[in-house]
Amino acid sequence: MTKTHLIFDLDGTVIDSSHRQRHVDGVLDLAHWRANATRENIMRDTLLPLAHLWRAVQASHPVIVCTARNITSADVDFLSMHGLRYKALLSRPAGDLTPDPLLKLRLLETMYRHIYTPTAGIFFDDRQDNLDAVATLGVTVKKA
Repeated sequence: MTKTHLIFDLDGTVIDSSHRQRHVDGVLDLAHWRANATRENIMRDTLLPLAHLWRAVQASHPVIVCTARNITSADVDFLSMHGLRYKALLSRPAGDLTPDPLLKLRLLETMYRHIYTPTAGIFFDDRQDNLDAVATLGVTVKKA
């Protein structure tokens, strides 16, 4: 039997980083986001309720992070500081401008070629377009 694994997005799903966001005409201003992704600002992020589920299951189920963030040492430190452990951290490569749904789909496709079984996964994300893309892999999806 294949063990269930849980896949968590970060922003808007497990972490409230809204203090670093600005929207222009309803679209996230990525330049503003990147400029505000400093260690000091990342450490001011807070946890959302789904972080409690993550901590509750991490000892018994593999946890994977799948985020469109460019992960930095500050992000890793933030997760560690809050007791959020993971088996794999899938994130946006530097300079990659792939739309989030396609990026997450590609990251997870690569993982599923080497580890885990898609039908044993549960993916949590706050965006429906990400959920729809990942669902095509056979993963159970849950809106945060």
